[in-house]
Amino acid sequence: MHWNGVSWQTFNLPASIWNGWINKMWGNSSSDLYCVGSSGSIAFYNGSTWTKIESGTSLDMLDIHGAGNEILAVASDNNPLGEAIISISGNSAAQIPSNPLEQHQLYGVWFVPNRHYYVVGDGIYEKHLVPDNVWKNGPLDITHYGTTKINGNGINDVIVVGAFGEFLHFNGVSWKSYQAQTGIGGPYAGLAVHGNIVIAVGEANGLAVITIARR
Repeated sequence: MHWNGVSWQTFNLPASIWNGWINKMWGNSSSDLYCVGSSGSIAFYNGSTWTKIESGTSLDMLDIHGAGNEILAVASDNNPLGEAIISISGNSAAQIPSNPLEQHQLYGVWFVPNRHYYVVGDGIYEKHLVPDNVWKNGPLDITHYGTTKINGNGINDVIVVGAFGEFLHFNGVSWKSYQAQTGIGGPYAGLAVHGNIVIAVGEANGLAVITIARR
């Protein structure tokens, strides 16, 4: 559904294209939109029709992010344990190397093209260029909790959220946790960053939680 400021518009996603949950959407415009979801599902909307994209994995697709001419998505499952990092171009998708994350869970992806790439889940993993051989885990003292989502305004302004109310900010030099300020004991499941405003959503003690951070 799309809200234009006055009314909601519903878009029909046909059963021949999609079956299951939509976990995340990303796009440059209403005529350049991608959905990812259950069992490796990816769909592309060009403004009038939907196209199914074969991901090459049956793992649940959990996040997608695009910038410049690049689009990356992550898929993960815990039974059996597995993950995949998917590069999407137009109507095609292909897995890219994820060494040494084969036995890890991944929930989020964010990057600045040709500058810095992050995936998060069992840790915060990064590389400078996609062809680099290894995703490197940052210092273990960044956080002791699982991480669920990542977003940012630039390589010197990155936000990561996770379990037990973990809320992290990277300023280009060092990471800082604001977990004490969030004051929740549950996990965050969604994150949006726009300029000086950050919104994270999650749950604690069976109740919905919305955390708003401002500079």
